[in-house]
Order: sequence, then C-alpha cells, then structure tokens
Amino acid sequence: MKLISRDRAKNKKLSRFFTGIRCLHGHLCERFVCNGDCVDCHKIRRRNWVINNYTKVKKYNRRRYKLNPKYFKEICKMWRQKNRAYDRTRINKWRKENKEAIRAFSANRRSRERNAKGNFNKDNILHLFGKQKGKCAASNCRTNLITYHVDHVKPLVRGGSNWPRNLQLLCPSCNASKGIKTMQEWVQ
Repeated sequence: MKLISRDRAKNKKLSRFFTGIRCLHGHLCERFVCNGDCVDCHKIRRRNWVINNYTKVKKYNRRRYKLNPKYFKEICKMWRQKNRAYDRTRINKWRKENKEAIRAFSANRRSRERNAKGNFNKDNILHLFGKQKGKCAASNCRTNLITYHVDHVKPLVRGGSNWPRNLQLLCPSCNASKGIKTMQEWVQ
C-alpha cells in the first residue's frame, strides 16, 4: 500500500488513507478519511453491532428485499458463483449436522405435493425416536434404529395427515415392505 497522509487523501477526495502506523488495537491497515478510524476495527465493530441487533438487521433486510427482489437474487447468485467452494462446504457441513431437519423438510415437501394437512420438524422426529426408545415401530421387528425412515401410520395417498401424531419411525426394510398399507393391513 502506498503511504499517504489524511490531509493529502482529503485533498485528492479519497475515502481511505494509509500511514503505515498501527491503530490502538494493533491493526496495520487503511483508515477512513472521514473519521480516521481503522478499517479492521470498523469491520469488527460492525460485525458485533449486527450480532447484537440481529432482529433489527433482519427486518431492515426484508424491507429492502421486498422493494427490489431481483437485485438481491442477482447479488446472491453472484456471491454463490464467486464463493462456490466455501458455499458447498458450508452446505455439506450443515447437512451432516442436521439430518433430521432434512428428513422433515423432504417429508413436508412430499406431503405438500399430495395436499396433505400438517407438518413436522426435526424436534418431532427426535421426540419420536425417544418415545420409541430407538427401536423400529413395527411390532414384529426388534431392530435398533441406526438408520430409519419417517413413516405415516395412515399413508398420505390414503388421506393421512402429516401431523406428528400420524408419524412413526421404521427401519428401512420394514418401511419398504409396508409401502402404502396401513399398519393393521401390513401386520396381517
């Protein structure tokens, strides 16, 4: 970076200047001409303010998005293209940590396609897992649920709902053999 004083930067109508002197917090970076603040310190203060005023920021961003949704979609698209590797690793990490949320989302999407009433979330699935003590809900199956499928007691195609009270966890083999039968039909 080229050394330049604040006064010379003001005369040249620049927004930043660099003196080569560290700020009070030890950052060696540019400073703003308007107030002399260190750019790194400003970023840290801004980040902390956003964290402390999250609801305010969210409300403001929603208002701005409603005014010009195309603009913000384009910005997001450009960011994803520029940061594809980071975005992919972030998404994959979230997916590994939130498998129940993905299952709930997928099941809710399928139920919307079938116009079924109700929805559930990962907490409902975890509650079911505890209620069933980690075992398959089929009475003749004693399998511990390492991998499981979220099953509808009364299938969606037969008018069943997507509310948590119509859900059970089955091992993959039991769920595949049950298909679109009710539990009573399948057990017989």
